[in-house]
Amino acid sequence: GRAGLPPIAGTRPRRLSGMLAALLDAARRLCTSERAFPYWALGVWAADAALTALIVRRVPFTNIDYEAYIMQVDAVASGVRDYSALRGP
Repeated sequence: GRAGLPPIAGTRPRRLSGMLAALLDAARRLCTSERAFPYWALGVWAADAALTALIVRRVPFTNIDYEAYIMQVDAVASGVRDYSALRGP
């Protein structure tokens, strides 16, 4: 405060809104900076890899999924190009 005096009413929200505006401005500059792009790309790649690893670990494999995939691959390999004509097991 001012030499032991209580804060003036309304000063804290204004200071907080100024800090918030500065934070949002910094975030906007970071998101649109060409220099920051490699870091964003690396972060997105790492997040994707982590999420993929988590899904592979946690979601159980089913044989039905594999059979449906193989049937669709066989249909496409035999010339079927209409997706609506593909059928599962």
